[in-house]
Amino acid sequence: MINVKMSDFSRFHEQDNLDSEHHYHFDGNLHRLATAIEQERKRFAGLSEPTPVLIWACNAEGSYTFFNEDWLEFTGRSLEMERGEGWFRGVHPEDRQNCLITYWQAFGDRKPFQQEYRLRRFDHQYRWIFNTGVPQWTANGKFLGYTGSAIDITERRRASEELLHLCYHLQDILDDRTTQLTATNEKLQEEIQERLKAEAALERSQQMLQLVMDNIPKAIFWKDPNSVYLGCNRRGALEAGVISSEAIVGLTDEDLPATREMADYLRKCDRTVIETNIPQYRHIETRTRPDGKIVYLETNRIPLHDSNGNIVAILVTSEDITDRQKAEETLLRIRKAVDSTTDAIAIMDATGVQIYQNRAFCDLFEYETVEQFNQHGGHRSLYIDPTVGEAVMSHILGGYSWQGEVHKLTRSGRVIPVHMRADAIRDPQGHLVGLICVNTNISERLSTQEKIFQTAQQLTSVIETVGEGITLSSQTGKFWIYNSKMEEITGYTLAEVESSQDFLSLLYPDPQAHQDALMGLYEILERGGVRDVETTIVTKSGEQKTLLVSTSIVENQNERLFLSAYRDISERKQALESLQKAEYQYRSLFENAIEGIFQTTWDGHYINVNPALAKIYGYDSPQALMTQLTDISHQLYVDPGRRAEFISQLQESDSITNFESQVYRADHQIIWISEKARAVRDGLGQLLYYEGMVEDITERKQAEENLQQQAERQRLMLVITQRIRRSLKLDKILQTTVSQVREFLNTDRVVIYRFHDDGNGVMVFESVAPGWKSVVGTIVTEDCWTPHYLAGFSQGQVQAMADLSTQDFSQCDIRLLSEFQVQANLVVPILTRRRSDTSAELGFVASEPYNRLWGLLMVQHCSGPRQWESTAVDFIKQLAVQLGIAIQQAELYQQLERLATLDGLTQVPNRRQFDTYLITEWRRCIREFTPISLILCDVDFFKHYNDTYGHQEGDRCLQEVAQALTRSIRRPGDLVARYGGEEFAIILPNTDAEGMCNVAGTIREQILQLQRIHETSPISEYISVSMGGVSVLPNSNMQLEHLISMADTALYQAKAQGRDRFVMHTMS
Repeated sequence: MINVKMSDFSRFHEQDNLDSEHHYHFDGNLHRLATAIEQERKRFAGLSEPTPVLIWACNAEGSYTFFNEDWLEFTGRSLEMERGEGWFRGVHPEDRQNCLITYWQAFGDRKPFQQEYRLRRFDHQYRWIFNTGVPQWTANGKFLGYTGSAIDITERRRASEELLHLCYHLQDILDDRTTQLTATNEKLQEEIQERLKAEAALERSQQMLQLVMDNIPKAIFWKDPNSVYLGCNRRGALEAGVISSEAIVGLTDEDLPATREMADYLRKCDRTVIETNIPQYRHIETRTRPDGKIVYLETNRIPLHDSNGNIVAILVTSEDITDRQKAEETLLRIRKAVDSTTDAIAIMDATGVQIYQNRAFCDLFEYETVEQFNQHGGHRSLYIDPTVGEAVMSHILGGYSWQGEVHKLTRSGRVIPVHMRADAIRDPQGHLVGLICVNTNISERLSTQEKIFQTAQQLTSVIETVGEGITLSSQTGKFWIYNSKMEEITGYTLAEVESSQDFLSLLYPDPQAHQDALMGLYEILERGGVRDVETTIVTKSGEQKTLLVSTSIVENQNERLFLSAYRDISERKQALESLQKAEYQYRSLFENAIEGIFQTTWDGHYINVNPALAKIYGYDSPQALMTQLTDISHQLYVDPGRRAEFISQLQESDSITNFESQVYRADHQIIWISEKARAVRDGLGQLLYYEGMVEDITERKQAEENLQQQAERQRLMLVITQRIRRSLKLDKILQTTVSQVREFLNTDRVVIYRFHDDGNGVMVFESVAPGWKSVVGTIVTEDCWTPHYLAGFSQGQVQAMADLSTQDFSQCDIRLLSEFQVQANLVVPILTRRRSDTSAELGFVASEPYNRLWGLLMVQHCSGPRQWESTAVDFIKQLAVQLGIAIQQAELYQQLERLATLDGLTQVPNRRQFDTYLITEWRRCIREFTPISLILCDVDFFKHYNDTYGHQEGDRCLQEVAQALTRSIRRPGDLVARYGGEEFAIILPNTDAEGMCNVAGTIREQILQLQRIHETSPISEYISVSMGGVSVLPNSNMQLEHLISMADTALYQAKAQGRDRFVMHTMS
């Protein structure tokens, strides 16, 4: 046993956290920005609350941080109580260890996991839930933790157990009946031996044999080796359709009123016996009688030999076993239905004591016999939680159906999760007589293939040929024949019968019954023929028996004798009663099953269906389904090829499980089903039909699809969110967003539209499918946006239009949408916080609303109208919130970057930007082999100016000088920077010495135009500047520091020469 504690999870990722730690240094303003972004992230997390399943999340340390409202409502606890390890207190004590082991292994492997366990609900009742966890990763592979969802599966587990209990009970009844029939078979074998002895005795007299044969209820024929009839008994003549036994002599089967195919078949059987010299016993044949009725016959073909051992004739006997065959087929279907299922079925009496269990039950729960199971404690010993077992049994014994999923114990103590279905068994009067319970092992599905040979062997002796008691007596009470079987049936010996002088009075002690028997004999004397009657006699021991008595008149030397055949059908009557009860139970199971049950022909026509299947397929009744659904391949399956695949798999293994397909209901709605079926064959292995069960799994499929879509949305949102947090390159974020959104929603175009301050706007980013027009760069003027639209977008309203042809638009809208080929449009505003002064922007608080309409995120469908799903709309809204955060971050970053590179006083680039820019341009000029020039400029006698006019005037003076210098440069690549104090620098890339001198002249003019008084300047009455410059053609051997040094030297020379001038350094 592995012992795991919740605190162990944190150690799995401790090293990962150390390796991935990043340290950022923010000033106070940036800390407030981070706080605002975190609050927006929490607001986004709240959007997952409306989901219909129980959702949770845990971080990389294994600590649970989030539970949605459905989870909290289910457990009745608050979010604070559930966080961390709080949720674990609601797990059933017996499930906690397995639950922790599953989490431990999942966190160790960082793989998805699934598990089932019991969770305490708000009403303190434990419910089974199915829990799924998915690991979450960042784009660079960092493990973040798990997100997961859970659903309540308690009712489904209970339903499977109910049906399992019912099948157990049915199996026990069938096993008991099989034992009885086996004993009957042994007894009948003994009777057959006695019958053979009687036949040997009848051979002593040919005439008496003929008389007996004519009155035996079996048809008897004898043929020569060429299949020419030599004779038959009276029953045989009736069966063959000839007027008398003499009329058949000399005929063949082709001469009789039978089909050509039947005649060929009978001749073939005769030839087989002659050629192999091996008798055929109890061969079952199907015949069509002259009256058109189809009957089952049990035939025997025996070769007859002369004294030399040569075959001189074939003796053929046949008996109508139609009733018996139908009974066998019915019992066979019932037995196969139970024995072929992999579900463990048990049947209990009305007190809850088990009386039957099928083989699957024995194998699953490890109890070989019903007695062993009951001695071990019965059904209550199966439940891990006794309270669950008591509740289930109380519900079932109350006569109610029950189904759900529970954990049960085997005899060896193994825990098995099963889906249990249970129901009450009632007699025709509605009284509770038993319970049936069906258990489906949902941890590992057992094979549905059955050992057909074993099943057939168990049922081959359901009903065997019953021997008859035979009597031949005169009207005076003298018995010519009274065989041992008759003695066995009645209990009276021949001597006792003859001494009684009235045999009927022995069998019918009741006067009325005796009178009825006598009247039957008088009727035979008067009308002749054969009289078959079912009657009840009293044996010598006082036992009542039901007999089938066949009596006819035999003429013998002018004396009329009674020939009677007595067949004991008492056991058959009992068997028929048991069969009727079994059929009632089977029909109850068939009609009330939760799953759809069917029987179909091989070519796709329904033979039988239950109400559950009709309901699944949307038909009013089973009859309506079989009448209207006549072509399964094309009417039922969405993919017609699925029926062919279904048949192919059945032909390979005679069984199939978990065959999932999409099918049409009667209302043309498409649903998902799962089929379990098998092929049913006769004793010769010929296919009779297919039978199986159907389960509607549409909700499960939809849940799986929803979970996949939800996971994909979460993944995409996580990817975009991570990119927003890790990158300030807004263009890359927006381009990636439109590409992934178009792919995820499978649409034709996704566009980001940007509003300008003047009300106009432009399509700035897009992802468009092949074949559709690009709209990037398209300008939309202010007059296309009505105040109504803009006001709604500013308040965060979404515009979702499924079919633009039905909408009322302005002429501008119509022109644009037509030009862009749009037929369905989903528009979501992108909102940011409003701009403010630079100083205020860095100090905003999180409470400031997102009400500045930055732009629009537009999802466009061009190939046709499209109904926008609520999940898609919610996803785009959440994404727009994240984009608003990304845009806000990028703009703040740009402002911070600008502030970091500008001089705060003069608003020209500072010394840091000067150094960076000079290095960049220096390297570029080396690569491109172009000149670069540098001018250093210093305000003359600026210290005197400050001392005279004050520092505020000095600051204004520097600002005016910086503006004059900026006006002096023309090209975008030129840069004016404050070099330090009153000193400025001008970088002139791709400028030679002549160009530099021209710029220096312009600077002098601009400074002179300022006309700023400088009374304490010894060289001029106005502010003036001294400048030193250098122009070089750089190469890889030159040092940048040398360039600055030369410019600085030139500036020193300008000051030494009297100031207010420009000096250019000359290369020596």
